[in-house]
Amino acid sequence: MTRLLITWVQTAPEQVVSAAEWLTDSEISFKRIDIQQGVLGFQLQAEALSVHHADYELQMQTLDMDVNVFAPFFPSIDYGAYLKIEEGALQFKNVQPVTADEQVDVSQLNLQELRRFDVDISRLWQRVKVKDFILSEVVSPGLSIHVHDFQSLKGAQLSLSSDVCIRVQRQLEL
Repeated sequence: MTRLLITWVQTAPEQVVSAAEWLTDSEISFKRIDIQQGVLGFQLQAEALSVHHADYELQMQTLDMDVNVFAPFFPSIDYGAYLKIEEGALQFKNVQPVTADEQVDVSQLNLQELRRFDVDISRLWQRVKVKDFILSEVVSPGLSIHVHDFQSLKGAQLSLSSDVCIRVQRQLEL
């Protein structure tokens, strides 16, 4: 089944994108996509990937990942060996945006709400590298998180390095 999916992507990427757009109710575009079969799944590389959905917009200059196709069926298996994202952005649309001349009341901002993104990462990729990725309109209007550089190695169960910036409009930066 994995070989069939890979062959389909390699021979008819436009048809695969159309099917993915139909399944996810979104618009997907990319400059280049490459997929290779691996031992437990496949490796995917994409350049200038863009996904437009009613709830969010996702853009990545570079996506490089290993996907284990057995992970959904076995809870103890990781999603893959590695995930690498460079120069990307994810903007949520379900948050009412703040206009440029509107003032943000920083005292009303509850950063504890960020805890709602508490996700179990024990099954994620063994190595993760994220460079220059921005999450916009997180939790409240005007709040963005900019991950300058993040690297994680699951085997060590620790983050090797990270540089994160949290910004609320132009008034507060942590």
